[in-house]
Amino acid sequence: MKRVMSILVILSVLGGCGRSRDIEFCEGISPEGRGVKCGKKFTTGELSALVTTREPFGVQTITLNIFRINESRNEPVETLNVKVKPDQVSAFTNLSLYNEGRYRVEAMKKETVIGEGTIEIVED
Repeated sequence: MKRVMSILVILSVLGGCGRSRDIEFCEGISPEGRGVKCGKKFTTGELSALVTTREPFGVQTITLNIFRINESRNEPVETLNVKVKPDQVSAFTNLSLYNEGRYRVEAMKKETVIGEGTIEIVED
């Protein structure tokens, strides 16, 4: 019984120390702040990135680093500074991705990665 309790404690600590959920990519954001028509594959154009964390941001700005995934390396494409409220746990921003390919987006709070996600852009 003691061993089972120890394992449960370790699992809860590891689960609580994780980053945010993955960044969600959506066609829009509802008035309630939820993603609309979210997914991992879109046609070229405008879309929204939704970052949700377990704890409040605690800062006024987070950074989104956008990389294009090329064979063996990630090529920097753009860096966006997104204003957030320190007491909130989610924020969104618009992304403009007009070139086909796979992209990785990471959300940073100062020097700490708080979420990341990948997306594929295809032509119509």
